Amino acid sequence: MTKGTKTSKASKTASKGTKAKSKHANATSFNSETAKAAQKKSRESLKRNRSMREWAKFYGAQHITLKNPQGVEEDATWDGAVVVGLYKSAMAGDSKAAKMLADLKGESPAEKIEVKGTCKVRHETNMTPQEAAEFIAELDKRI
Repeated sequence: MTKGTKTSKASKTASKGTKAKSKHANATSFNSETAKAAQKKSRESLKRNRSMREWAKFYGAQHITLKNPQGVEEDATWDGAVVVGLYKSAMAGDSKAAKMLADLKGESPAEKIEVKGTCKVRHETNMTPQEAAEFIAELDKRI
C-alpha cells in the first residue's frame, strides 16, 4: 500500500505540474486581440510622452478669444495671447519682455552688427614671443 500511495502522490504532482504549465502557456499566448490591446496602450503612451516642443505646438495652435485694445473680441491662438502678454509686460517696464519681443521681430541689436575689414589670422604655435607681443599691441590699437 505504501508503494501505491507514493505512486499516486507522484502522479498527482505530475498532473498538477502539467496543469500549471498549460495555464502559464495560455496566459502568454499572443493573438490578434492581445496585439490590438498592446497597440492601443502603446498609442496612449506615446500621446502622454510628447516632447515639450510637440506640446508647445499643440497648445500654441489652440484658439481662444481675446479683447483688443479697443475692447473688440477677436479670435486668437495661445501663441498670440503670449505675445499680447509680452507687450503688456514690456509696456509696464519689463526689459526682458522688450528684448524677447525685439528678438521675435528680428530687430535685436545683436543681429544688426556688421563686421567689416580684413584680419590676418595666425596660429599661436607659429609665432615667436616677439611676434605675439606685436600682434597683441596691434589688436589693442584697433580696439
